[in-house]
Amino acid sequence: MDDHGRVQVRGEDQLFSYEGSLGQSRTAAISGAGGFVDSNSCAAGEIWCVTTIASRDQTTATTRHGYSANVQAALHNIGEVERAIPAWRVAYLYGWWWLNPGEFVRVDFIGGLAGDLCYVALTGYRMTLEV
Repeated sequence: MDDHGRVQVRGEDQLFSYEGSLGQSRTAAISGAGGFVDSNSCAAGEIWCVTTIASRDQTTATTRHGYSANVQAALHNIGEVERAIPAWRVAYLYGWWWLNPGEFVRVDFIGGLAGDLCYVALTGYRMTLEV
């Protein structure tokens, strides 16, 4: 610590500051059977800590929701909910995922049909880099 009680940090991108709560949602039609919907992308200048992903097919019952994170332009499987999921019933995936600007979550709606309206929501924390 320096004389003013502040922690000195060397290097870049080592600390994050809490910016606010993350509450993003998106509804879109899937383009084909078993199609997908992408969440909103992480905003420029922020880092998102996603703790809950909620998803639902508002039109058709589904059998599985598969969750992937698009990190550094590559999709990475992060989990799934596999069971009979009635139309309008929300499925949840809980965890701890970090997204950088431009990155997003993709949900595959297995059992969904072309044109179904599907919903994806992210909750957690919005962070900014300390400068």
